[in-house]
Amino acid sequence: MTRPVDQDNVVQSTGAAAQALDHLERALETAGFLEGRSSYRRMAEVLLAQRLSANPPVDPRALAGFEQIALTAGRIYAMLQPYVEVMRSLATLAPDEPDGPETRPTTPGATAPGTTGRRTAPVGATGPGTPGTEAVRAAVLAELRRRGRRAASVSVLARSAHSSTEAAEAVLAGLVGDGTVQVRTVGSESRYLLTAPQPARRAAPRTARGTR
Repeated sequence: MTRPVDQDNVVQSTGAAAQALDHLERALETAGFLEGRSSYRRMAEVLLAQRLSANPPVDPRALAGFEQIALTAGRIYAMLQPYVEVMRSLATLAPDEPDGPETRPTTPGATAPGTTGRRTAPVGATGPGTPGTEAVRAAVLAELRRRGRRAASVSVLARSAHSSTEAAEAVLAGLVGDGTVQVRTVGSESRYLLTAPQPARRAAPRTARGTR
């Protein structure tokens, strides 16, 4: 038989966790995380386009720069990804109706109140009913095939895949990286379409010796 939870311990643990999360949120805000998102997104779009459009042979200095960027970005991703997973999990803790009867959370994107009364921004959907990376990738590719040579924005592809914008961006970064998808910049927005396959070169017919 399950022992009842000590409510005093719950209050203490939730209070300590709320303070820790509020401290982390303020630290990220102070560090400019919110303001820097668009700049880093634009930087990534430009670099991906440059890497794909570079005609061989590529300057060894540029290749070394791309390699350094990839290694550093990989280390940053490895540091941030566990935090993203934890925050998405914690974002499911808020009751559906905070002022009503206690209920179990059913929407992973629910917002949770902070210690200062502020409410955090909704987190992208996760959980059993959310498509995984492979499902998002398959849906993005299906939409791009359906559109043919009509490029699509990240938001359009995210909606077609029923995923968050971040998940669609991560999938597109991989597809662009392996050459499956190419990027077109329209104004300040990047749009994506499938890379056209190179037509096979037909060999000229060989004539038999001795014929005129």
